[in-house]
Amino acid sequence: MNASFLLCPFLIIRFVLLSVLNGKAIRRAAYFAPLQGGERIAYCIYQISNIAVFLSLFFLTVKIDFTWFFYLGLGCYLVGLCLCTAAVINFSMPDENGLNTNGIYRFSRNPMYVAYFVCFTGMA
Repeated sequence: MNASFLLCPFLIIRFVLLSVLNGKAIRRAAYFAPLQGGERIAYCIYQISNIAVFLSLFFLTVKIDFTWFFYLGLGCYLVGLCLCTAAVINFSMPDENGLNTNGIYRFSRNPMYVAYFVCFTGMA
């Protein structure tokens, strides 16, 4: 199986679910504050690394071998998807000031990034 198929549930949760729950949340999720100085370099590195991760999956295959390493990766992937779902649901329901302070956002200011890390670790 081509590893790019692992992106499908992730992208559906990240974009489709978010737009279904709250169309305005997509614009909030895509918003970046104006960049200054070294922030532009960091932003470029961030975008290049995202592209590299996504494209690399098109050249990898998933080998289902039923070892503990496979199950560890599968577990990380599924936990990452669950965390991403919780983060997207909570992100779509901000308070009257536009802040997210309930649900998973009580524990992490950036739970989507934590979910991405866990999910992509499982993919690797």
